[in-house]
Amino acid sequence: MASVSSIKLSIRIKGASALVRVRYNIRFDDYDRRTNLPYIEKCYLIGDDTNVGDSIFSGGDDKIPRENLTYRTVRSGGVARIKRDYRKTYSRHELNEDGWPDGMDEIRAKVALLPKTPTKTLIKESNLVRNNY
Repeated sequence: MASVSSIKLSIRIKGASALVRVRYNIRFDDYDRRTNLPYIEKCYLIGDDTNVGDSIFSGGDDKIPRENLTYRTVRSGGVARIKRDYRKTYSRHELNEDGWPDGMDEIRAKVALLPKTPTKTLIKESNLVRNNY
C-alpha cells in the first residue's frame, strides 16, 4: 500500500498575498509497483481549531480555502518514490481560518491517498415470494 511521508508546509506572506508550498513524498510498495494500482491523491489545507487552545466558538477543523491544492490520480509507474512540491498563491483573507480579523490562525496540510480498487458493485435479486402477509 502506498504511503505519504515528510509532509512540509510553508506559508510566506507578501502584502495581501500568501504563497503556500506543500512538499511530501509518496512511497510505493512492491505490490503498487507490480500492479500499477491507481490512487486518488488529495492535498489540501485545514484550519486546525482542535487541540490548539482556540475558543469553543472557533468550531472544528475546516478545509480552507474550499479547493484542493491537488486532486488527481497517481500511479507508481514502476518507481518506488515520487516527490511532490505544490505551490499556490492565496489572498491572506482566504487563510483566515478563525474568521477573526486579528489573532492567530493555525493551518496544516493534509494529504490523502485513496486506492482505486478494480471492483464493481454487484446487486442480485432473490426469487419472488407471493403471499397475503
